[in-house]
Formats: sequence, structure tokens, C-alpha cells
Amino acid sequence: MNTHFLIRTPGLKLFGPITPPNIVSHIQDDVFDIEAEISGDLGPWVQLDDSKKMQQFYPQIYQLLKQENLHVHKKGLLTRIKHMLSGT
Repeated sequence: MNTHFLIRTPGLKLFGPITPPNIVSHIQDDVFDIEAEISGDLGPWVQLDDSKKMQQFYPQIYQLLKQENLHVHKKGLLTRIKHMLSGT
């Protein structure tokens, strides 16, 4: 996987070019979360926690996130607050 990607946070901060292993480590280190968007290889911007679109456009990144359980457990702060308030 020598492909490089760009990451755009909800606050419009850009990271990249970034390799797939670095995407995982940056999420684990809370540099950005899975509410950020990814683009690469002239593909569309896709939110990292959009499983359906990630599988369609960036399957290798989706598999890495799934392997590390980051697609489920590393929600952004606003998402965590929403879940806490809704009781889910």
C-alpha cells in the first residue's frame, strides 16, 4: 500500500499526503478522529465513519480501520456526547 491520502477534519484542517498505516496511528493518537474525511487517487471526499462509502471508494482503508476496531470505537467528541445524551 504505497498510496497516499489527504485527510480533512470537520474544522477543515488538512493532513497529508499520508499513508494508510499513518492514518491508523493518527486516529489512535487522537490527531484526528473518524469524523474526518479522506480523499485519494482522485476519489471523492468520504467521512471515515461512513462504512458503506468507505467500502466502495477506499476498501483498503476501511479494512485497516475495521481491523483495529477504529470504525466503531474512535468516534469524535461530538458523536460521543450525542450518544451519551441519547443513552445509546
